[in-house]
Amino acid sequence: MFLVGMALLVVWWPSRSEPGLLYWAVSFFVRVSALPLMMARGQIADRLSIDLGGGLLLAGLGLGWVGTRLIARRKVSILIAAAPMAIWFLACQVPVIYTDTGNRVFVFSTLTALYSFAIAFEFWRDAVLSGHRLKKGLAALFIVSGSAHAVRAVYGLVTNFQEGLFERHDIMAVSVFVPLVLVVIGTLIAMAMYREEHLDTLQYDASHDPLTNVLNRRAFFSRAEGMLREGRQDGVTVALLMLDLDHFKTVNDSHGHLAGDQVLKQVCARVTGMIRRTDLFGRLGGEEFAALLRVVAPDDAMLVAEKIRKAVRSMAIGTEEGDLSVTVSIGVAEDAGEGHGFRDMMRRADSALYAAKLGGRDSVCGYFEGQAHPASAGIGLVPAVERVSVPEK
Repeated sequence: MFLVGMALLVVWWPSRSEPGLLYWAVSFFVRVSALPLMMARGQIADRLSIDLGGGLLLAGLGLGWVGTRLIARRKVSILIAAAPMAIWFLACQVPVIYTDTGNRVFVFSTLTALYSFAIAFEFWRDAVLSGHRLKKGLAALFIVSGSAHAVRAVYGLVTNFQEGLFERHDIMAVSVFVPLVLVVIGTLIAMAMYREEHLDTLQYDASHDPLTNVLNRRAFFSRAEGMLREGRQDGVTVALLMLDLDHFKTVNDSHGHLAGDQVLKQVCARVTGMIRRTDLFGRLGGEEFAALLRVVAPDDAMLVAEKIRKAVRSMAIGTEEGDLSVTVSIGVAEDAGEGHGFRDMMRRADSALYAAKLGGRDSVCGYFEGQAHPASAGIGLVPAVERVSVPEK
């Protein structure tokens, strides 16, 4: 158990970001401290080997329950965590329990079984909410462990055995060693699970803007290239929306950067909720954003852009400075096909955004090649609503 605790401590130490792992490591250290006391039975006072030894084992189990709750981001109760140890100490004051080995085993194993099932329940509930299959594996292990302790509790009570448990009671021996083996297996699973989640967290932090939680510039460009290739392979049109919040500097200057941060976060949350999970949305820098969409026709991208423009315009953004409102200008461009990369599409969307800004802001403008429009055909900047082309830049 000491090695298991050290392994968990080594996994926890580099980032020290998961308190649940620390509590599990400490729980093993506490249980290890009980083993010398229990092994010295007959050579030291029973109050040390039985009372304190059993209490430390149950205290370790309570700490394990706390660790499991913390991993699941749930509140913990010190009273519930200390309950098995407290109940054990109280039981040891009752002569009919303390002087009878079978009764002691029944009380101790029942408490251990109950908390093993409680830990299993926490892992299972967290697995259902998070969809993490490894946590279901941990739940299954603790169910088996709890069942083994339950068998030990019933067997000890029914047989009312005395000493010589390992020599004359095979079922009792199995019920002791099975949980120990499961602890080792469970620790290996927990370490693999934490490593996977830690890597996922690192990857998320490396690819997302810390303020708005949308893709950062590097991740957006990287994924956009892949999405563009997939769109061409699947015969699906890909369109790019370039978004820029109008007069955002005025928001920062007049209301402060904290208010500006709230504007950025709430606008991003609104836009993210309006596009599909398969689309991309990222922050390119400052108040400039981009969305890459799979569409059937250019008009679809224009319609989405117009919906976003109207949605942002109608927002009442709550800040410490009061409710604020902003508008957004959007430039739209579609994939021009083979021979034209994502950066070329971005250049054209940026030109459309520039035209939207020149046209008075709070507007949508599209840049399309080889598309027939009501006013003209060919290359042109096309306002989303009026759809009147302007000369090529």
